Amino acid sequence: MCMELHWTHKPAEKLLKCVVFDSKQFNQELYYTTSDGGGVINKYFNDVLINSFVRTEHTDPWEQEKEWLSEQYSENVGIYKPMWHLGELSEEEYAQWEVDNNWNMAMPLYGISNDGVYLDRLQRHSYVQEGRDMENVVVNELEKLWIEKDSENNYYKREWCEENNSFYNVQPCCVFPDNPGRTLLKDYSNNLQTAKLMARHLHIGTKTFDGEGEKPTDLAKEYIKLKEFAGLVKDAKLVNNGNQDFVLYFQIILEDYKKIIQNN
Repeated sequence: MCMELHWTHKPAEKLLKCVVFDSKQFNQELYYTTSDGGGVINKYFNDVLINSFVRTEHTDPWEQEKEWLSEQYSENVGIYKPMWHLGELSEEEYAQWEVDNNWNMAMPLYGISNDGVYLDRLQRHSYVQEGRDMENVVVNELEKLWIEKDSENNYYKREWCEENNSFYNVQPCCVFPDNPGRTLLKDYSNNLQTAKLMARHLHIGTKTFDGEGEKPTDLAKEYIKLKEFAGLVKDAKLVNNGNQDFVLYFQIILEDYKKIIQNN
């Protein structure tokens, strides 16, 4: 099993944490944290800081630590299998390697997951970093709006990265250490900015996803999602005397959307 570390993001603390070993029986816990996307990684045993791994231009002690984890905790995290030789290939040789291995992701210097996906320096599965664990409700780059829903029907918004002119991934990395991750929409307690964007998105495009050719059944599913979001706005008590007119407008947009479905 190739080494894969499971990092969790705590946006409020601006912290990534990876628990390697947690034994209630022996009251022992080994974990790592980083607050800058991996530039400095701290190692804790039973909540006591025992080491820090600082990446510099010339050295990366985190690599030696991963080798140690591979030797001591392979049953928990797998075996570290970096692919440094790929970095020594010429451009033409690497291009051929990509063809031979049907590879279309970043160069996998830190190894490939058991299901054939790129692993980054923190040994994160690429899909974790990209955030493929939720259902899309709205994706609109023009409006800088991306809303997702988890399995418990909580809504989240992805933030827009002006520097990269695209949406952030869901966890910080060494390139974007200040990545805020997902924002739980219940945190928007004083405004309806996100709902306004959703209504504007519907009003302009009459569809929740960029693209062409949605089927009526797909439109119906998206209408249900948006109606659920409208319910969230009310349940979270975001409606007040100052925005009632907008909420009414949002409901009208939903009704228009419903008519579109019925006429298809």
